[in-house]
Amino acid sequence: MDQRILQAVAGNRDALTELVEDQHAALERFLLGQMSAELRSRIEPDDILQETYIAVFDSIATFQPTSEQGFVRWLQTIAINRLRDAVRALSAQKRGGELEQVPAVVVGETGSAINLLEMVQAELSA
Repeated sequence: MDQRILQAVAGNRDALTELVEDQHAALERFLLGQMSAELRSRIEPDDILQETYIAVFDSIATFQPTSEQGFVRWLQTIAINRLRDAVRALSAQKRGGELEQVPAVVVGETGSAINLLEMVQAELSA
């Protein structure tokens, strides 16, 4: 098992950042595979990934490492749950339900996943 997983669970944010960066492309492909073209036109995959990363950084201490593949499945589960939440919110909006306003986050000039992860890490450290 990747030692960074154990380090991340123990609270090492740099190790977690590296792990998430390593899994970003695969997680994005996974998420896109779960979304129809119509859904992608209504929900930004990057928004789901951002919410996923926030949840990962917020809840890494609860992750029980058993294998590297277990970590990947955990990331995918969080992403799917965030996608479901977004679909529910979209459905509520269609019905005229009230939605909570979420403040916009401006990603750095490059808009890279690394910048996003750094912003999440800084927000959670504050």
